[in-house]
Amino acid sequence: MKVTLALLAAAAISLVAAGAEARDGRFKRMDANHDGRVSYAEFESFTGQQPKMRQLDAQKRAKRIQRRFHRLDEAKKGYLTRDDFIAARNARKQRSL
Repeated sequence: MKVTLALLAAAAISLVAAGAEARDGRFKRMDANHDGRVSYAEFESFTGQQPKMRQLDAQKRAKRIQRRFHRLDEAKKGYLTRDDFIAARNARKQRSL
């Protein structure tokens, strides 16, 4: 029983770490100038290239990108940090519970 619990705990930790790595990788790819912040222009460039976004016409794509950026930038700083992405992820998790 203890071995099973230990294996489950190790698997859970591994999944959390993999999720954090994926999130960090995505953030790093968005942060084109590597200043630790994602500007609106960086966010727009990265997000606009996503397959689902590319299917939209230009006007809808621009509105959706703008809405997402402003939703993530709750403090209205004009840029996003890793903490903004983590906060949004945690809020999504809370809503799904």
